[in-house]
Amino acid sequence: MHAVGRASDKEPVFVNIAYRGNPDSQDWTAYVGKGVCFDTGGLNIKPAGSHDCAFCLSIRCQGKGQNQLDCTIGLVENFINENNYRPSDIITSRKGLTVEIGNTDAEGRLVLADCMNWVQENFNVKVLIELSTLTGAMITCLGSDATGLFSNDEGLVHDLKAVGEKIHERSWHLPVNKYHKDIITPKYCDLTNHSGKAEAGASQAAAFLKEFVEPGVKWAHLDIAGTSMVNNEATGWGSRLLSSMLVKLASGRKSMEKIILNIMAWTWHGHGHGHGHGHGHKHH
Repeated sequence: MHAVGRASDKEPVFVNIAYRGNPDSQDWTAYVGKGVCFDTGGLNIKPAGSHDCAFCLSIRCQGKGQNQLDCTIGLVENFINENNYRPSDIITSRKGLTVEIGNTDAEGRLVLADCMNWVQENFNVKVLIELSTLTGAMITCLGSDATGLFSNDEGLVHDLKAVGEKIHERSWHLPVNKYHKDIITPKYCDLTNHSGKAEAGASQAAAFLKEFVEPGVKWAHLDIAGTSMVNNEATGWGSRLLSSMLVKLASGRKSMEKIILNIMAWTWHGHGHGHGHGHGHKHH
């Protein structure tokens, strides 16, 4: 994260918000995200007239106070000056894994990796869900029809898909396995943030993030590159899904249908009148 942001005169910011709804529990759910507040692409500069700006979503907790929730966000600017990190640099991540920089415009996964490492180091995380606009390959793969879902746990995949179908924030389970890990394993260090190979780009990014998941942690990566913006308008994709999952994780498998309907009703009545994906569906 430091390497990504060091060319900007605005230092990277690490945001952490922890909500302890059940002081008797030491088990935490972690939500992780990133905000590349202005992204030139670094020395692998983006095309003229193109840049990324980040925006934040607020999530209203419907978990009736029984959740242990930690939200961690890394905020940086990916700028250009003489202090840039460079293609072919080898940097050391917060976890200690060494990373070859294949492309300075693949900075998001570097930020997310450090955030994921920090939250697992400081909290007893049982479930970690990370959501980000990460790869153009995801847009090529699924367009704006669904979000790409990668995970190390079939139960978590089932729950994310089932909840998402009910509330019109659909995801599609995609592979992340040894094949993708091998692609991002360079000769001289542990990982590369960009292999230069066009195949399965979204799965390569997921494989990179998977290396920062600690044993025993149920993890899901949601690549919202195709669903976060539709017709140049922000959709807010994921806010209802994460709220719904928080309720699901707090409630076990009881009353799933009732939970989903309650959240859908909350989203519609005064909170969900937009017309992008995941908005404006009235239910009776």
